[in-house]
Amino acid sequence: MVIEPFAGCAPLTIDFTDLTTGAATTELVLPGVYTGDVPDFLTFETPGSHVGHLEATSDDGCVVLMPIEEVIQVWPTPVANFLATPQNPIDENTVYHFENTSTTDFLINWDFGDGGFSTDTAPTHDFVNHGLYNVHLDVENEWGCTASIARFVDLGQVVEVFAPSAFTPPSESIFADGINDGWRPEIHGREFLTDYHLQIFDRWGSMVFESRDPDAYWTGEFQPHDERSGGYFARSDVYSWRLAIRLEGEATPSSGRLPRWDCDDYRSFCGIVTLLTD
Repeated sequence: MVIEPFAGCAPLTIDFTDLTTGAATTELVLPGVYTGDVPDFLTFETPGSHVGHLEATSDDGCVVLMPIEEVIQVWPTPVANFLATPQNPIDENTVYHFENTSTTDFLINWDFGDGGFSTDTAPTHDFVNHGLYNVHLDVENEWGCTASIARFVDLGQVVEVFAPSAFTPPSESIFADGINDGWRPEIHGREFLTDYHLQIFDRWGSMVFESRDPDAYWTGEFQPHDERSGGYFARSDVYSWRLAIRLEGEATPSSGRLPRWDCDDYRSFCGIVTLLTD
């Protein structure tokens, strides 16, 4: 049995390869998680340790138990969040207080979008000049699992982009109960948006979804049809996404285009999302 990877941050998708020979049937047994034919992959959403084994049955009905040497380790992924509060509620204020409210403070890195950085839990920063700044907070817990969040700060105007880490679309992209069936970046302060461009890619780098509508959800469909999925709908996997926006009052570049696709650009956001099928 080949397991890759056998440790990682939740949600963790693990690929399984059965190398058993001479058996009529082989079952994977992970107590409390899964029992059945050896799957191509499983996604573990809950942190924890898992010890399992294979049950190989011969044509004569003899059963052999083969322990899986690796202990599957699923580590918790932190949730990043922070508060941004102006020092004085006046238009002239350029000083902000920041507070890390993430689920970890093991490692913290602030990027204030103006060349300033901090590793403090609750830093105070003077932007000096008026303008729109994209403040990034990156956190990492003791297992090396990371999370990030970014908010635009413009002297009292805060625009926040939050992207859920996973969703569970029903079969064939049809909304079932309306609970976590579709995915999109959620934007607090979206009334300030004038342009929006979202793209989603599979692990091979092929674009599977694109939208310029901030109201549109990705419900697991491919755009266009992709033979790897076996149909028009995506399989359970981890997908990368990138988003570019422009806000009201910002000058339109002479090209008429949104900012370049650069995750370090203060108008661009990048991340990953896990699709879990029913």
